[in-house]
Amino acid sequence: SPIDDGAVEGNETVVLTLASDAAYLVGSPNSATVTIADNDQPPPLPTVTVVASDASASESGPNAGTFTVSRTGSTAEALAARYSVGGTAANGTDYATLSGSVTIPSGSSSAIVTVSPIDDSTVEGNETVVLTLATDTAYLVGSPNSATVTIADDDPPLASKPLVSVIVTDPFCFESGPDPGTFTVSRSGSTATALTVHYSLGGTAVNGTDYQLLSGSVTIPAGSDSAPVVVQPVDDNLFEVGEFVILTLTPDASYDVLLSIAVLNLLDNDLLFP
Repeated sequence: SPIDDGAVEGNETVVLTLASDAAYLVGSPNSATVTIADNDQPPPLPTVTVVASDASASESGPNAGTFTVSRTGSTAEALAARYSVGGTAANGTDYATLSGSVTIPSGSSSAIVTVSPIDDSTVEGNETVVLTLATDTAYLVGSPNSATVTIADDDPPLASKPLVSVIVTDPFCFESGPDPGTFTVSRSGSTATALTVHYSLGGTAVNGTDYQLLSGSVTIPAGSDSAPVVVQPVDDNLFEVGEFVILTLTPDASYDVLLSIAVLNLLDNDLLFP
């Protein structure tokens, strides 16, 4: 006589086997089976979904973002929901490590997954965290099955390198006087800090002999977008024809070169036949 309970058991068997006794012999068959059919159905699996309940996180603060994982059906027992994380942000680098599962506690229909940004100094731009629910035998994955939180970067983009150029602003220098000539080195962009620009010298005039020694670099001071390189002739007693100075800007990691070369003339004041 079956007892109708509410437990989901599936079909069950009752096997009766005869026991031996001095009053009889046990024949064959000595056992038989009755099957009790269960009339209880297993409850339907819960359906699990996810939304970005706070889709905007930020390194500034930092300010966290949140996903909410929800389930349908009974809340009598806790339910562990599994997930993967993707997007352009790196788990454990751009935000505190997420484990890959969240437990919806008994008595509740949802649980929170918190994205806690890590405030670094790297210029990354805004990055995304995409949470996607994983399949499991304990539940069905519904729709939406993924959601996105965006982490706003708080690091300003790196300023582009300045462009430096050289021109001749006084193209003639004379031994008489002596009267100097001038190159002007200029830069584009911010003038908030000083910038040292390197150069090499060529031409027929000799650095340190035909004109006062030039160091090979010029510093554009903070607050200014240019600086002069003055060629100061040395008044010797030698007759020299057609001397000139070539200044060529040399590359550096702190700037890019736009106009790299300029030429000025150094005029002699000595006679061939005094």
